[in-house]
Parts: sequence; structure tokens; C-alpha cells
Amino acid sequence: MSNPFYQQLSPTPTPKWLKFFLTLMTMATLASAFFPQFTPLFGLSEEGIDRFFYWQWLSYALFEPSSGGLSFSLIIQLGFSLYLLWIFGRSVIDRLGPSRFISLFLGSAIIGGLTAWGLLKTLHSPLTFVDPRPALYGCMFSWTILNANATVLLFFAVPFNACRALYVFLGISLLIDLSHGNWPAAVALLAALAYAYFFTLISCQMLSPFSFMHPLEKIIIRASSRLKRWPGKSEQVYHSSKIYDIRSGKPVLDDEQFMDAMLTRISLYGEESLSPEDRKRMEQISARKRKK
Repeated sequence: MSNPFYQQLSPTPTPKWLKFFLTLMTMATLASAFFPQFTPLFGLSEEGIDRFFYWQWLSYALFEPSSGGLSFSLIIQLGFSLYLLWIFGRSVIDRLGPSRFISLFLGSAIIGGLTAWGLLKTLHSPLTFVDPRPALYGCMFSWTILNANATVLLFFAVPFNACRALYVFLGISLLIDLSHGNWPAAVALLAALAYAYFFTLISCQMLSPFSFMHPLEKIIIRASSRLKRWPGKSEQVYHSSKIYDIRSGKPVLDDEQFMDAMLTRISLYGEESLSPEDRKRMEQISARKRKK
């Protein structure tokens, strides 16, 4: 189903946890530019981990690499990263909630860091690895799974299908890394995307836009659902997401995404898995469609 609305910036305030990460990334990047010892201490390296600087598995992804001193290119790079985190982070928080966003953001960074460190250690590389993309692209990938049919306006001007936009970012990033022989960055990015994929799949109990993966995804969703229900807890699969009309800026109900999520749940677990609220909203959506 195509979405007639563009995914626009929300007029709602920026969530506090997102403000925290935006501020942290800004301050850490400025610190790396002005203090030469900041990057060796917080960037990921084989030597650092050998010296028990275990925070490097996470901290490497919280600031932009600086070649020494503040530069115009560093400011542009930081601004672009902050923009990506702001626009995609708000949508993910709105859909998944703050706690899951934190797990997604930090988990993508840590998994990417562990993978990059493993390669650095295998190659005995003296490189100090700094790259926020594993955490940022993990959030972007999760957003794409949640909003596969959405159209994003990059910088309010260039319309992109969500999946195509992701392919462009990933393709360019991987090509740049591979052309420069930056293997730690490439493997960290791929590992972070894998984490974001399974995290979103399991936490939201929904199929991804990659149809060739659906048979495996259904098995994973069923297995994870049994594990979640084993302690006696029930968790709602769908979390509403606000979509904004490009003309009025007013929020509209994303009925198509809701129906897709509910139909996926029915196909996996049957109609008895629907809550009374889910059934009521589905009836309301169906009634509106019949009137058209």
C-alpha cells in the first residue's frame, strides 16, 4: 500500500532522551576537536581494550572523527549526523517508546563496536576507530522497517521512498569504506544493521519489507512471542505513529500501517490474538472505507 502522506518533521517537542544523545554527540565531537587525548581515550582501539577501556565499545559511536582542530567539514559532518538522529530518532521513539529507542541506539553501537574490535584485534591494527554511523544507521534501518511505504523528504526538498533512501545511504557508505580499505567501518555497519533488523522484528512482532525473508521472519516472530508470553506477560504489538500532512502539518492517523500490522498478527497467531481495542479500530477503519 502506498502512503499518500510524506513523513514530515513533528511539531511536538524533541523527547528528552533524544536531546541527551544529540547534546552528548555535539559535546563529544567538540571535545575531540579541541583535546588531542580525547580520541585515544574514547575511540575504539585494540590497545584501549587491552588496557581495560571497555567503554570504547560504545563511546566510539558517540562523536565524529576529527583530524585535529575544528574545521568546516567537521561541522557539516556533525550537523548531518545530528539531523539524521533527530528526524529518525523522534519517529522511532514515537513508535517504540524511549526505552526501546535507547536499546536500539546503544545496542547498534555496541554490536558494531564489538565486531569492529574483533577485526582490529585479528588484524593487529593500530587504528583508532571512531564512527557514529552504526548507531545512526541502526535507527534508520529500524525506521525503514516500521515505515516501509513512507516517502521521506530529505532536507524538505528531495522525496525518497523509505527503502530506496536506505539503500542509497548504505550503498554510498559501504562503497566509500571499501574503496578506502576501511574494513572495520564496513563490518561494524553491517553488524549494527543486523542487530537493528532482529531487534525491530522481535520487539514489534512485524514482518519487514523484505518479502524473501518472510518465511524465516515468521519463525523468529513465533519463537520470540512464545518466549515473551512464557513469564505471563502480554505485550501489544502495534504502537501508533504520527504521520503529518505535508500541506497542513496536522497529524493524521496512519490507518494503513495499523491494518498491515494487524493482518500480519492475524496471519501469525489468529484472530484471537487481537485485543478489543484492536478490533474496534479495525472496524472503524473498515467502516470509513466502505463509506468512500
